[in-house]
Amino acid sequence: MTELTGITHHTAELNGIRQHWVSAGQGPPVYLLHGFPETWYGWRKQIPVLARQFTVIAPDLRGYGDTDKPASGYDKRTMANDLVALTNHLGHERIVSDSGPPPRTGSASCVSPTSPAAS
Repeated sequence: MTELTGITHHTAELNGIRQHWVSAGQGPPVYLLHGFPETWYGWRKQIPVLARQFTVIAPDLRGYGDTDKPASGYDKRTMANDLVALTNHLGHERIVSDSGPPPRTGSASCVSPTSPAAS
């Protein structure tokens, strides 16, 4: 994997596992979540563009890439709590979601950039 300019790699022990994510840019946080069987690297072309106006966070989800691969914890609730732990760790009380606000979990909430709550 080649190094990409402006992208920083991070790890932290969160929700009982070592989580890996990359970040770039400054501004309101935008979280990019990969699908199966991808990693953060699937967003490598979008990250520099979004980083012009946002703080982009692209984690490797539980079981993928450089994030731990425990024997259990792949249910939706646990994986959502992994993201809540990451948003809390980074101090993001609001994050931008491109698909509208999902149900609130923990102390992190998601709002759409077009939502009245985002202003």
